[in-house]
Amino acid sequence: MTLIEFFDRSPVKNLTGCLSAKADEIVFVGEQRAMEKAREPLNNILSYHGFDGPIRYAPIRRNSIDSILSVLSDIVETSDGCIFDLTGGEDLALFAAGQVYAKYQAENIHMQWFNLRTGRIADWGQGQPLYQDAPPSLSVDDNILLHGGLVVYDDIHPLGTHQWDLTPEFVRDIKTMWEICRRNCGLWNFQLTMLANLERYSTAGALALDVDIAQAVSFAETHDITLDLGGIFPALTEARLLTFYDCSGGRFRLGYKNAQVKRCLAKAGTVLELVTRCLADELREKDGAPVFTDTLSGVYIDWDDIVHEPGDGQVDTQNEIDVILMRGLMPIFISCKNGNVGIDELYKLSAVADHFGRGFGKKVLVCASLEKALGNPAYFIDRAKSMDIELISDVQDMDQAAFSKRLRQLIS
Repeated sequence: MTLIEFFDRSPVKNLTGCLSAKADEIVFVGEQRAMEKAREPLNNILSYHGFDGPIRYAPIRRNSIDSILSVLSDIVETSDGCIFDLTGGEDLALFAAGQVYAKYQAENIHMQWFNLRTGRIADWGQGQPLYQDAPPSLSVDDNILLHGGLVVYDDIHPLGTHQWDLTPEFVRDIKTMWEICRRNCGLWNFQLTMLANLERYSTAGALALDVDIAQAVSFAETHDITLDLGGIFPALTEARLLTFYDCSGGRFRLGYKNAQVKRCLAKAGTVLELVTRCLADELREKDGAPVFTDTLSGVYIDWDDIVHEPGDGQVDTQNEIDVILMRGLMPIFISCKNGNVGIDELYKLSAVADHFGRGFGKKVLVCASLEKALGNPAYFIDRAKSMDIELISDVQDMDQAAFSKRLRQLIS
């Protein structure tokens, strides 16, 4: 069976048939220059997903019906059955496919259309075509690669994406930290920022902090900030996320439960990113299948899939997206803010999502409170709506069930 994919400017539409139908051969039909640019990432992803048959690229003159009919007729006449995937492609090419189907429909030809949001396939033709056992899906890495970028991990770049070990125990720790954070997000942000600054003066080992309080006071005065060595630390200790906490003898000391908890407490916004990801991970369909087929947090993206070394004279275009969820083939890009959020955050989110979700990626801003939107909150809401950015606000007032419910609504 030969699968005919009509090449589309939206990269995901070029894979709908490839990842859903069982085919022995794939032929991409489209304008030659556009297909040449996409050939390498398409071949790489198909190989990764286990397709080992021939992949051909059949160029057409996009404005010539005769050229398109000739190419399609040749494919049908030299193949043992065909599936036309109509999800992508230009109007003239799809019109030509209809004419070819009408002419050769007795030749074991099927036509299919894939709904990217629901995962449903509509099929027309004689006999029953064969489809993959599981609905088609892409990983976060696949989706970024398909759009010409690369997810960079922290084993390659120090600021890269960290691969958390989301064990059941650590997920419970994340939820506990979020419960402490949401009592007073401002205090959480202030004290974790202070903690990160005090780390430079610590004389303790990797999982502990030991600082001269006089030195901490001097630092605070120099940077015109208030020193608060209480606040969230007793609550973290009571929850056993800190193994000890002490402010006696002129020293400020604490110990971290483990390296993952320390990493989570090293940056104020990490806990909201992780609790968003973990709650999304736990969502299930009625049949027990996960609602989101892949998730990643703290996603560091290089736009041209080439990571340049510092000092090599090359400039990388890079962004970090707090959370990316995959719903089959559809990406959902989420920015998480548990403190102040400015209008520029909407533009950054939109730029990345529009590029790496081209045409149907969803954009979401999760924030602790819109009262902390810099400027006019009403204008902020209107601007987000005009940019098709969904707002999940006031999450500090939601229990985890309510937060999970809002995440589930992202697929409706």
